[in-house]
Amino acid sequence: MASPPAITAIVEEDTKGPTRQREGKQTKRCKRNDGGGVVHEEQLAPLAPELRTWPWWSFAALWVAINVNPATFSITASLFASGFTFAEVLASIIFGTLVTNVALLANSHAGAKYGIPFAVYARSAFGCEGAKFAAASRGVIAVLWLSFQMWQGAYAFIMGLSALVPGANTWINLWPPNILSLGQLLSFAGVAIIHAALVIYGLFRFSKVPMFVLAAICSIGLIGLWIWSIQNLGVVNFNKAANDLLRSSNAQPIDRDNPGWVILVVLKGTNVIVSNCDISRYAKTQRAQMIGQTVGINLSMLVTALAGVAGSIASVHVGAPAPVWQIVELFVYWQPAWAFVGGLLVLIAVINVNVYANIIPPAFDFYNVAPQHLGFRVCALFSIAVAFAACPYALFTTASNFAFRFLAGYGVVTGALFGVMVTHYYAVKRTNLNMSTLYPPGYLDEDPAEEPDASTVHITSPIPCYHVCTTGHCWQAIVALLCGILLPGIGWIMSFIPSATKSSYFAVFSIFDDVSWLLSATISSLVYLACSWRHIKLCGKWKTQQEEDGI
Repeated sequence: MASPPAITAIVEEDTKGPTRQREGKQTKRCKRNDGGGVVHEEQLAPLAPELRTWPWWSFAALWVAINVNPATFSITASLFASGFTFAEVLASIIFGTLVTNVALLANSHAGAKYGIPFAVYARSAFGCEGAKFAAASRGVIAVLWLSFQMWQGAYAFIMGLSALVPGANTWINLWPPNILSLGQLLSFAGVAIIHAALVIYGLFRFSKVPMFVLAAICSIGLIGLWIWSIQNLGVVNFNKAANDLLRSSNAQPIDRDNPGWVILVVLKGTNVIVSNCDISRYAKTQRAQMIGQTVGINLSMLVTALAGVAGSIASVHVGAPAPVWQIVELFVYWQPAWAFVGGLLVLIAVINVNVYANIIPPAFDFYNVAPQHLGFRVCALFSIAVAFAACPYALFTTASNFAFRFLAGYGVVTGALFGVMVTHYYAVKRTNLNMSTLYPPGYLDEDPAEEPDASTVHITSPIPCYHVCTTGHCWQAIVALLCGILLPGIGWIMSFIPSATKSSYFAVFSIFDDVSWLLSATISSLVYLACSWRHIKLCGKWKTQQEEDGI
């Protein structure tokens, strides 16, 4: 099944002109008033019900396409390469997948119910102006993840090409020792240009490719990796093989008391957890997105993450000095033709996941900062440019840097955002959003000749609310966000200071860093509940009065 017209409409049109949806469909009836303060927000408008067409299997196929990529392989392979046993890695996969599934569904409800993107959903908790800070923060984090994915695609291609053209990967060393060569830089620039071309000429052209075809293409590489791993290891007890190879390899075991490894798989998906409204808004029904995402996330994550472990184990078996954690480095041990095909498949998988999960969300986040001045294409190109300039080849040089530095810091911000937004939506708003407070005054004017659709049912909700668009900022959400970031953020920063790691105080803050996402989400949620307690009581009184009045 191809992607619905909704994606075509949103990613194709720029905000500098009137909204022109394909097939004559509109995302929302709205008013443009350049002189009266109503800004250009067509691409942030709620999707009309006729554009919410995804059944459950579309979500399942999407998650197969998203999860079957080098990042998922690298997550669990980096744990094994860092010295953890197979049983510990398996525990991390199972626990992380379950937590990711629950958290993602919790934050997807609003998108499916109201058809709104993350940038608008955030306005409910943070206010229209405060949401710009929240969205921009999430956008910066998303760009770093885009940078890693782009580098993995470029690295995969140049490694595959090196199998046919020896020396392509190491051609003219630019950044010693062996951090970056001219061949790698040209490959990385080529991948960035491909992403930019998709944005310039329309992401909708890529979205016309049936999602099941994309999922099938990505799965070919996954199947090939499993076949190669089993051929080299045989049908053996993976737990015994992993532990035996670990003891004989150069992997450096790390502190078993470090709890960070338990939530590593959760950290991989925290960006999508926060912004999943960007995807769930296309759901045909709430049930469809819940079933589809549950099936797709659990199956694809388990099979793909275990493939990363299997590949890392097999790499030692075939002669690697230490377990390989970047899956593209396995191409050295493959037949040249298969290595080149593998490089192309990884590149396709990276482009696919970036189009759906790593370009559109940060572009929307930056666009939300000033929708009257910016366009979607400009913001998408800006995201790609920043991702290219982030030097991922230097940031992700070791397994521990990737697993316990990048992902841990990543989770500090996304955890705090998640805690505030979920608490606001369920505890404060009781899943009932007042849509008129999420857009500028007069933006959601309805045509009296037409019947209101399901996405506008809450526009005139009389629920008392402090978090309205006219206030600009919601101080409760900002305070909770900063409190959630504070402790794990300090621990993360201290981990980069050699002298700090020797201090007795570091032992305490290192724990905060190790469980960054869980801790920041919990603290921000509790602080937000405390700050919003008066509003929660008012909502309860309002509902009681409505019930007594028989409304």
